[in-house]
Amino acid sequence: MGEVWLAVCWLHLLAMALLVGGQLFRAAVVPVARRAADPERLRAVAGRFGYWTVVAIVVLLPTGAAMASHYDR
Repeated sequence: MGEVWLAVCWLHLLAMALLVGGQLFRAAVVPVARRAADPERLRAVAGRFGYWTVVAIVVLLPTGAAMASHYDR
């Protein structure tokens, strides 16, 4: 059973890395790239990061709740 919780923890960490990475991308790269010649391309890339942010949150909520319940937090 310990392997299951290890997998849940890794899934949670991967989702958190995806969420934080997407937010850092939006905070650091988007303002600089706005001055670029092709704003449509930037909008498409930012939209993909927005989609993956939603996926990360959908994974983070149940895995975090499950780990908190399992470890009595």
